[in-house]
Amino acid sequence: MKEIATDDQLDDGTRAFADYVQDRKTHVMSHCDGGQLMYNFVAGDKAILFNTHIGVYEGIASCVTPKPTVAILGAGGRANLNGRPFQGSAAEFLVKQTKWLGEPNNVFFCLHDVNIIKPFTVDITGAKRLIEQETPGKAIDTQPGQVYTLDVQVVGHRWGCLYQTGIL
Repeated sequence: MKEIATDDQLDDGTRAFADYVQDRKTHVMSHCDGGQLMYNFVAGDKAILFNTHIGVYEGIASCVTPKPTVAILGAGGRANLNGRPFQGSAAEFLVKQTKWLGEPNNVFFCLHDVNIIKPFTVDITGAKRLIEQETPGKAIDTQPGQVYTLDVQVVGHRWGCLYQTGIL
């Protein structure tokens, strides 16, 4: 990146990103591996699903058991379905993903907070509205740095955890 643009042509965010990807001693990794991670944390017959980006394989999402009561879904960037770019809006993709997951009671968005490169933020208003229109679930309008309690009742005991946006 710094071979293409001089340092004075970069804003602070882009310069920080360029420094990060060019540091081959500290940041040894592939920026082309996809990075997809999805976890379904299970307690009894309840689950909290955490998907780290706006992408999924439909077959996997459809067969996750138990279906999550709470889903934390990545909402930044272009959606990816079955390894291919999704043809439609991010909001449309998030509705489909929510339905494949069995329409969780609560959907929290992640990875849509302030970025170091443009666009600096992702507006999730449309996704929140569409999920609440087309599913019985509630989409939680998370704010960076806020702590949210993910409360899941399991027969015999209460299971919960804290989710802080901008940390996960």
